[in-house]
Amino acid sequence: MANGGSASGYSHHKPSLVLFDHDGEASPFATQMTDPPSYQSQENMYHLYILLNKAGTRTYTGVSDDVDRRLKEHNDGNVPSSRPYRPYRVIYTQTFTTLREARQKERYYKSTTGRRRIKEILSSLSSRSC
Repeated sequence: MANGGSASGYSHHKPSLVLFDHDGEASPFATQMTDPPSYQSQENMYHLYILLNKAGTRTYTGVSDDVDRRLKEHNDGNVPSSRPYRPYRVIYTQTFTTLREARQKERYYKSTTGRRRIKEILSSLSSRSC
């Protein structure tokens, strides 16, 4: 869960998006290509992240101000809902200036439509690695 102050108000900030495949390579979905992720806490920045377990059978969607720390918590077994399916890797992130925006996008990816979008992303990653 993200630490930090209140996230009141709506920002018109266009989120940066980076999507990584199973090998840590930026995917064709990326609008901003960077090295494989390192998301240390940044003032007023919140990251939506999607994790995929090693077996490729489970995803986890969440929001944090520090994705590296959160990934470690998942892989160390400190998150009960993801513990049985470890280890995980980050496959998708979006960065927002407000917690409100990040939570809205998290709700989308946890909806039926959002889950379908995650399946499309996973399908694309699978076809690239073949």
